[in-house]
Amino acid sequence: MEMTWANFRRLFIDHYIPESYRMSMERELIELKQGGKSVAEYTAKFNELVRYMADSEDAPTEAWKIKKYRYGLRADIAHDVSMLPVASLGELIQKSYHAESGLEAMRKERFAVNQKRRDSGKYKEQLKPRGSPSKGKQNFSQRSQQACSECGSIHNGECMKGKGVCFHCKQPGHYKNECPKLHGSGGS
Repeated sequence: MEMTWANFRRLFIDHYIPESYRMSMERELIELKQGGKSVAEYTAKFNELVRYMADSEDAPTEAWKIKKYRYGLRADIAHDVSMLPVASLGELIQKSYHAESGLEAMRKERFAVNQKRRDSGKYKEQLKPRGSPSKGKQNFSQRSQQACSECGSIHNGECMKGKGVCFHCKQPGHYKNECPKLHGSGGS
């Protein structure tokens, strides 16, 4: 047997890297998925694992590598590159980088738009509770107060319900709708 680089490399690997370890790396390559990794991290791991198969008798072809690499990509990136024709693994990797950067730019833009929407009054209006039991508009301090446990209304201080006094001036002898202080006349 002539001692070429390929023959030397094969003999070296067979002698120093156990077959069980190479099979483990092959299994890991077959099951490899991008998941939360970046394209760069996925590519580095893919290339590391392919090296263990490169010198075996059933070394993967370029077509197999392309198919396996594409299959392991995250769905959003795989979708972007799946319809593009590629002649080599290197070309697929470059297109994957471009797809990833395009998707990242879209995510950032979407985040900025949503942040702007959150900061605008329209979004804050949507967050307000609907069907409030009190009449008319409430200011912020009224919305943040809790309803009275005795009468269910929102008010400051002691509850005057059932005490026979005016809710406006807190004086006995009349009710709020007859209150002279509310209507501008002097006495009670």
